[in-house]
Amino acid sequence: MIGKANFSGVTLAFLLAGVSLASASAKERVPIQREQIADALRFAGVPVSAEQVEELSVVFATKAAPALKVVSLAPLDGKLVKARLHCESSRICLPFYVVIHWPEASASDRAIADWRHASASGLRQLSKEETLVHSGKVATMIFEGQNVQMKLPVICLQNGGRGQQVRVTSTDRKRIFVARVDQQGIVRAEWGH
Repeated sequence: MIGKANFSGVTLAFLLAGVSLASASAKERVPIQREQIADALRFAGVPVSAEQVEELSVVFATKAAPALKVVSLAPLDGKLVKARLHCESSRICLPFYVVIHWPEASASDRAIADWRHASASGLRQLSKEETLVHSGKVATMIFEGQNVQMKLPVICLQNGGRGQQVRVTSTDRKRIFVARVDQQGIVRAEWGH
């Protein structure tokens, strides 16, 4: 009888620990926003607005603002294009699909052709308007973590557009960080990464 009671107590402890771990990991999952998807598509050479993007399901990532890459574009039905995206690691998010709505079929065909051309030529050159941080210029890096937010000036080591990862250095040039471009002169990094 005592052995059974201990076994039940141990089982209960494992169940509670499992619930605790499950709730902790659920808190760490962040939904990927439609605007983030549109940013990734624009960076890949597909000129879309967030309103044109239809999410087929809610996609979660293990960190905020993950780097998304467009893997493929395929026509669906005239004005519709299916896009497959994924994060830099499957531990951050699993591959997922979205549907892009175009006002006319010729626009969807042109978008696919432009994306294929941009993909074949390697990294697409950013326009002046798309470049939000500039190599050699000072920017503000925002470190974010659970209950922590810290801002510090950094020097950009690369040009970058919204959603791109760029290398930056502290103003004393002693530390190098990888951060994601957020807006004009602002980059973000996660605390502890």
